[in-house]
Amino acid sequence: MQWRRAHRYRDEVATRAHQQAAVADLGQRALAGLPLDELIDEAVARVAAELGTDYASVLELTGDRRGLLIRAGHGLPDGVIGGVLPVEADELPGYALESEGPLVVDDFADESRFGPSPVQRDLEIVSAMAAPIGKPGRRFGVLGVSSRRAHKFSPDDALFLQAMANVVG
Repeated sequence: MQWRRAHRYRDEVATRAHQQAAVADLGQRALAGLPLDELIDEAVARVAAELGTDYASVLELTGDRRGLLIRAGHGLPDGVIGGVLPVEADELPGYALESEGPLVVDDFADESRFGPSPVQRDLEIVSAMAAPIGKPGRRFGVLGVSSRRAHKFSPDDALFLQAMANVVG
């Protein structure tokens, strides 16, 4: 039993170290002048891989602040990137824009604060996590991941997603 606990701890430490390295690498590439589109594409690919999710996306607030442009995505079906979602406070992306930090949804069936976006409903998303991009009062987007199967995100996973959103910001 103690061996299992030690093995689990070692795996968790390795996962966190790998996530921290991903944040540092993306930050270095941003500082080196990686073009924004490439930075965003790299961010969504890295968060999907590190968190083991089916999908990842960056949603950018439109100029009139009434919509969220699906600016980049990983794993999303053809035709989704470039679409615009309405900003709705009762859906995860709109709620995340006003949040103080990352939001975790282990199962939308049990979530009472907000529901999935129309795209998340179409993709039959079960679990998701979203982090605001930008400073409070000056948000300009959301970095999110989602999965079609139940996915238990840890508090460290949420911090990782927020750190990646901060680099994109």
